[in-house]
This record gives sequence, C-alpha cells and structure tokens, in this order.
Amino acid sequence: MQRLIFYILVITQIVFGAIGEFDISSPSHTIGVASNQKSITIAWTTPSVGDGEKLGKYLWKFDKNTTSNLEDDNSANEVSASTNSITIPINEEGEFYFHILPVLENGDVGVDKTFGKIVVDWTPPAVSYSSQVLENGEVEITLSSPESGVTIYYTIDGSNVDTNSTKYSNPFKLYLPKTLKFRGVDSAGNWSGEIAKYVDVNYIGNIAKVKNVEYGATIATSSKNGADTIIPTLEITAPKLAYYRYRIDGGGYSEYVTSSEKIDISKLSDGNHTIYIQGRDELNNTQTAPTIFKFTIDNTPPVVTGYIDNTKIGERNIYPNNIELLLSTNESNSTIRYTLDGDTPSKNFGYIYSKPISITDSKLVKVISYDALGNIGSVAELNISIDRVPPTTPKIFDSNKELDSNSSAYYQGKYIYPLPQKFHFSSSDNYTPTPRVYWEKEGKTPNIYTSSTGDILVSSSTILKYIAVDEANNSSPIGVKTIVIDEVAPKFGQPKFSEDCPIVDGVYVCVNNQLEISLSTIENETPDEVAIYYTTNGDTPNRNSLQLSKDGNITLHLSTNEKIFKYIAYDKVGNHSEIGEIRARYDINGANGANAIGVVLSIDDNSSINGSVQEIGVTIVNGGAEPIYYYKIDNGNYSHESNLSKGVDVSNLEDGWHTLSVVAFNGEFNSSVNSISFYKDTTPPTEPTIQVNWVSLDSIASISITTDDPNSTIFYSLDGATPNRNSLEYSSPFSIYKTTTIKAVAIDKVGNSSKVVTKFVQFQTSQVAEEIDENSSELNTSQETNITSETNITQETNITDETNITSETNITNIETATPEEEETGNIVDIQETESGQKLTIENSKGEIQNIDINYSKQNVEIVDREDGGREFRSDNSKIVVSPNGAVSGNIGNINLDISSNLLKNISMDNGVLNFESDTIVSNRGISSKIHVKSSPGAIVIELWKDEEKIYFPKIDFEKGTDAQVRIIRKQDNSIDIEVTFSLNGKLEF
Repeated sequence: MQRLIFYILVITQIVFGAIGEFDISSPSHTIGVASNQKSITIAWTTPSVGDGEKLGKYLWKFDKNTTSNLEDDNSANEVSASTNSITIPINEEGEFYFHILPVLENGDVGVDKTFGKIVVDWTPPAVSYSSQVLENGEVEITLSSPESGVTIYYTIDGSNVDTNSTKYSNPFKLYLPKTLKFRGVDSAGNWSGEIAKYVDVNYIGNIAKVKNVEYGATIATSSKNGADTIIPTLEITAPKLAYYRYRIDGGGYSEYVTSSEKIDISKLSDGNHTIYIQGRDELNNTQTAPTIFKFTIDNTPPVVTGYIDNTKIGERNIYPNNIELLLSTNESNSTIRYTLDGDTPSKNFGYIYSKPISITDSKLVKVISYDALGNIGSVAELNISIDRVPPTTPKIFDSNKELDSNSSAYYQGKYIYPLPQKFHFSSSDNYTPTPRVYWEKEGKTPNIYTSSTGDILVSSSTILKYIAVDEANNSSPIGVKTIVIDEVAPKFGQPKFSEDCPIVDGVYVCVNNQLEISLSTIENETPDEVAIYYTTNGDTPNRNSLQLSKDGNITLHLSTNEKIFKYIAYDKVGNHSEIGEIRARYDINGANGANAIGVVLSIDDNSSINGSVQEIGVTIVNGGAEPIYYYKIDNGNYSHESNLSKGVDVSNLEDGWHTLSVVAFNGEFNSSVNSISFYKDTTPPTEPTIQVNWVSLDSIASISITTDDPNSTIFYSLDGATPNRNSLEYSSPFSIYKTTTIKAVAIDKVGNSSKVVTKFVQFQTSQVAEEIDENSSELNTSQETNITSETNITQETNITDETNITSETNITNIETATPEEEETGNIVDIQETESGQKLTIENSKGEIQNIDINYSKQNVEIVDREDGGREFRSDNSKIVVSPNGAVSGNIGNINLDISSNLLKNISMDNGVLNFESDTIVSNRGISSKIHVKSSPGAIVIELWKDEEKIYFPKIDFEKGTDAQVRIIRKQDNSIDIEVTFSLNGKLEF
C-alpha cells in the first residue's frame, strides 16, 4: 500500500508538478457551520509554479456538487492570475462547495481543489410555549423548539426580547399575572418572530393586596383645600397573610409588620406613587414577586383659565366688540362656577359653566373651580372691558413743536428740513393711557403686525403715515405728513441778457451801457422761497448782502471799466448755490461803429441731419480784420473759434432737436446772434421684408417689398448690386420671369439706411421653384445648392464677412469657376483688381462681397535643414516641416502644432501656407480629411467628415489674437482639432 501511494505521488508530481499546493479560506464562513449571509467571500493563496512557467488564470465554480472537473466544464467561471479573492452572491439555501483550478499560461492545469461544505440557512426556527397551574395557583412555564441548537430568550417585564434578555434553560414559575415574550435564534443567526403570551396567575398563598383603595385610584390625603373624603392610610390584606413589608416609590423596604398595621401616606406629595408589598404567611412562606400597587394623590385644587379667541386673558382685558369667554381648568374631572354681578361663587353657588359666556358690555367675572375630590381653588376675577372708541389721531412732533401749519418747517403742505430729523408721537384714549403708535414710510399704510412703532428718524424725503392703536386694537384715523429732507442746494439756470454781448477774455463786452440780466433758479422743494443775494463790487455775497427782487431781474449800469457782479441763492432751509459771477463792460467803440458783421449758417435742407454730417459751416460777412466767432449749442456756454475755415462740430450730439447760436467779433464791431434749429437723426429704419408670391413656378413670380417704418423709402436692385438712393424706388408689387437676386434697403428722409436684405429667387424647369433668404440659416433642400461660396485667392475668404487681405495675392492667377461650379453656386465672376482698390466677388446666387486689396511682395525663403526637414520663412511667419511630416511654427500670432503622417502637398507661396491631408478612415468607419489655408492675415481650417465639409472658426490674428492650433491624428485614425485663443482675440464664424 505504501508503495502504491509512492507511485501515485510520483505520477502526480510528473503531471502536475508545475503547479504547487495552495490554501483556500473564507473570512465570512466556516466549513460545516450554518450561516444566513447572502454572499460568501473566498480567498486563496497563490500556488508556486515551475521554472519558466507563469500562472495564467483560475477556473472556479460555486455549486452543490462535492466534486468538479473544471478543466472540461464550459460553464466554469474565470478570474485573472493576479486575483486572490472573490465575493459570490448566494441565491438559495442549502449546502454548497467552492471549486477552483489554477491554469498556466501554456494551458497546463493543476488539480481541482474544493472548499466546503458551506451551509446556508435562511429559515427562522420554530419555538413553542406550554404552561401548568400548580397547587397554590402558581404557573410553571416551559419553552421549547423542535430544532437542535436553538437558543431561546424571554422577558416577563413587557420589554422586547434580544440577546440581553433572560436565556431559557429550565421551566420557571410565575406567581403574578405577567405578559411573557420569547423568541429563538438558531446557529445560523436566524431569529424567530417574537411571541407574546399573557399568563393569568391566581396565586392564593400570601400575596398581599390593598384593601381600602382601588388600584390606580386618585385620592385626597388632606382636607386643607376642602376635599370631601380623605384617605391618609392604606390597609393591607390577603387570605393567609400574617406579615408584610413595603417600600414606596424608589425607597427601601420597611421591616416586616403585622397584617393589621396600616401604611401612612399622608405625608406623600401630590402625584403618582407606587407601593411594592411582599407578604409572608405563618409558615414563613414569602411572596416571591412583590405586589405592585399604583395610585395618585391629589390635594391640589384645579386652576381656572379664561380664553378669548384662543388667547389667554390677563388682569385687564379690553376688547373692541362683543366677545365669547371660554373657561377651562387643568383637570379634566372638575367643575367651574361663575358669577357676572360681582358676587363670590362657591361649590353651591353660581352658574355652572358648560359653554362659552357671551359678554356684550364691561363685566367683572368671578370664577372658581373644584375637582371630583372636592379640592376647590381660590376665586379668580376677570375684569373684561368692551371698548368701541378708537384713540385720537396721533400728533407728531419734531425737536421743537407739533407739526402743523404754524411749524417753522411747514411749506405748502410739507415739512422741510435740511438734515435728517427725529420725530415722536402722542395720542390719547378712553381706556388705554398711552396708545401705541405704528408708522410706515413711502406712503405705505401702517398696521399693527408689520409696521414699526416708537420714535422715527427720517433720513430722506418720504410720506409718513401713522395710526394709534389702543389695547382693544381700535385704530385711530390715519395721520399723514410729507417730510422732505432737502440737502440739495438750488442752482442757477443760464443767465439771460437784454443784448448779445460776446465774451472777450471772460468779460461780456456790451454795446450799451445798461445791461439787463435775468437770473433764474432751479430748486426742487421750495422754489417760491428762494432768495438771491448779490454784490456788484466783486465781494462774496451772503445773506447780509443786497437781495434781488423776486423776478430775478437786475439792471447793471456799465462803464468802460470792468464791473464784477456776483450772486448766490438760498432756499428755505438754508442750502445755498455756488456763487455765480458775471464780468461786463461797456464797449463805446462798438456802440458807435457801422457795417456790423454778419453770420450765415447753413444745412442742406435747413432742418435735419444724419450721422454722416460732422459739422455745420459758418460764414462771416463784413468780418473786417481778423474776425473770430463764438458759438453755443442749445443752453451750453459760448465757445471761442478763430479758425474761420472750421465749422461747428455736431458729430457727438444726441438724436433730437438742437439750436446752434453764433456771434461774430473782430474787436471793432459786434454782430447780432444768428441761430439755426435742426433735428439730428442717426437711427436707421427697420430693414424691409421681401415677399415672393409664385404666380407660376416655372415662369412668373410676384415680388412685394414692405417695411414697418412709414418715414422711409424702399430702394431695390435686380442685378445683385447694393441698392442706394439711385436704385429703383419701390412703389408697388412687380413680377420677375427668371432666376434673380433681389436686394432691398430702406432709407429715411435724412439718409439713414437699414441693413440690405437679399432674396435669391430660383426658377427651375422641374416645375419646382425655390427662394433663398440669405439672411436666414434655413435652406430649401428641394434642389442641391451650395450657398457657401468658395474663393481660391490662395486663402479662404468668407463671403458673408468683410475680410482685409493684407498678404500678397496674385490676382492674375485667380482661379475662375467652371460652368459646373456655376451650377452649384461657386464663384462665377472675379474682376482683376490692383492693390489699393476693391475686389468684387459674386457667386451664382447673387452674393456680393467687396474686399479691400492691400498686398505687397513678400519673399519666401526655403531652407533645407540638417535633419532632412525644411523651413518656410516670410516677414512674419515661420513654418518647420520635420522629416516625418509633422508641422510646427507660427503664422503671425498663430502657433501651429500638427502631427506627422497626416499632411501632404505642403507649400508656402507669397506668405500663404497651404496643406491638406489624405482621406483617412477611423476604426468606426468615419472618413476625415483636413485642409488648412492661411496667410499673415487669417487662418481657415476645413474638415471633411464623410465627404461633408465643416468650417471651423476663422482666426483673424491681425487684430492681435494670441492663438494656438493643434491638429492631432488619434489612434483610431480620427482627427482632433484644438483651437486655443486669448479672451482679447477675435474669432470669426
């Protein structure tokens, strides 16, 4: 036998010697021990393998079979060789086994190894109860389970059963009625449901009872509050009772006393109490479980409380209307008696309260209450007043006196103060000595719930509203006061003069020796109370200076010497304006002169101008030697202008009516003021709408052009030209009979133009016509039409955007569209244009683009690099092409980074870089091709995806863009394009 075993071992070594032994364990389960877990974790050690061998994987299975053949089991599970543990869900009860087989990378296997049995038990155990009544009435309890290994726990105090409860081992006895709760737990941890049994026990031996009080009764132990029956002691009895001992609440047990002795409870406090009593018979048989007796002592009278509208009333209670008085006590079994005439109620006198008491006038209500034991409370007095009279409207006071028409702050119904002002209120009432005052600012209506009360500090102008409210919540009429905090000083308007006096070095030079000046003030709050004070000798004016008349007029008597007139304005509350100053003198030479200078002003239509008008010309007549002129617009100050060839700048004026006033002066003569009023309008009218109504799809279309602006005229073109005032003027619908590009513009009376709108109307022989609104992104796809025009001017040009081509462009080599391209909407007409002129591009849909041409010759230097790559260099660009095909460098401010094996046909000619890729197909079947066209002015990227061209943003780096373009060929052959630019850059779409 030993020899046979030896050979078996040798054969095993030969066949399986490449894989060593390994151990299997489970941190969650023990072999042969039942568990109620819903999953199991299996762990194993890594077996050793022979030299040159490598563990490839494990095959495993978890089932109810004691053996396995994992190598040939197609349903076996598989985990990697680096795994040493797995967690397996368990879906049913029973006995399970875990099988595992290590497998080398070369396919050799070890020996199936089995871990188990794993016992899964989810079924809770059954437990049962039986009882037996013994001779003296005690009950013996037996608990059991038909299953082995079940532990039973129980309680007899009403608490729920858990592992902290009493563990059942042998039958036990009950001497008092109890609620028995029990449950079992098996070896797998499954718990049975909790079972509750009430066990009725009639033990008649020495169980003590209270004789003179019912269990749970409420008793009085004192007559101090009028209790009708008092029980100061408890009597104890039982059939065979000889002695007993007791303890009250949480105290200790007394000594045993004879059964005839009573328990004194007269000194116990009011409330719930529990007495524990243990009886003993003549044979010294002691009551096993004490008798528990509960009772309540009540020597306290009930307390009565009155409520009105669910609100507790106090000593003084005032209400505006009839009320319902509700009475209640803090004890449910109590009686309430009351009187309404001032008499004192008692147990035998007064109305018995049963429903709310209606109170219609002021009353003194007296109330008592007593409980079922006869405890009676003291008399409560409820003084209820019915107050229907509101308090007076509050008076309001500032720091000096009441606010009325006699107040120093009063002005035209308002009260005006120069600084923030504090106010307080006062009101009177028949019941309430000091009614509460509530107030609101901003003209809001005050109320007792959300409004403020007490004094108020007003910091800004407001309408103050306020009411007084008494204790019955009667509200006074609303008081209203307008409070103005005036911290704004008055201002002077532009002074008016009786004659036009030009300003020379800050001095008004007048041709008359009397100058009438009219001063006006701007004052928001007290315009009628503004006082103007002045001086004529250059002193600073104040309130002690001379006061100007109410009309603000004064006549200054001038001489050839300069007179300084200073003035200041004060409002009612003392705010004062800035000091104004007028310097004036009499010009005796101007008064006696002749041949006065003339001023001529002109506007084309003498009424309106648009935004293109920058200035209004001024012509001086009889200017004499070295004339100058002064001008002002509207109510501004006069400005000096000595350059007679320069008109008055009106470019920054806002839209609306304006008045230009001009006075000329040459040091010898004065002229009268010449003025002109004009209206400035820079707002363009709304763009028109072109409506196509098909009369016949293959021959006639009726065209209507409308605009929402009634003050504008519509001009249009049918040849693709941009319409203007010289174009066709639209008056009524017209018809077209062939494919046409219609362009329309609205121009108002002053020459403001709306945006040009374009409508491409296509006639087709297939009886299907289409119209294309070039202002819309939606196209009618009934015919294949390429709306995006492509211009090969050695760079990409977006027809819908203005593009300034700053690089050299070889105009003579521009490619012209073929007839086939004309059919698809590509470029059909390109005019040769020299530098500094306009290049006009039009496609077959009538799209027109004017491009400024500014180019200069740039020499491109091509350098062969030592690494086999090449460099293309121009004035502001440098492109490096590495030997493996990658492209990097910069075009202007654009950094390029393009992966290798992507591009072909790389060239750079006259500052323009062109390159494109072959079509590549990704693993997902998406075909892509990239084309980059660039110049020192812009770079445009095109991507073909499944033969559909996608335009990426055009980067205009002449505007200072700091950008980077990265084009990457990914592992799945698709292309990624990343465009990064700074926030101050510009991308055009």
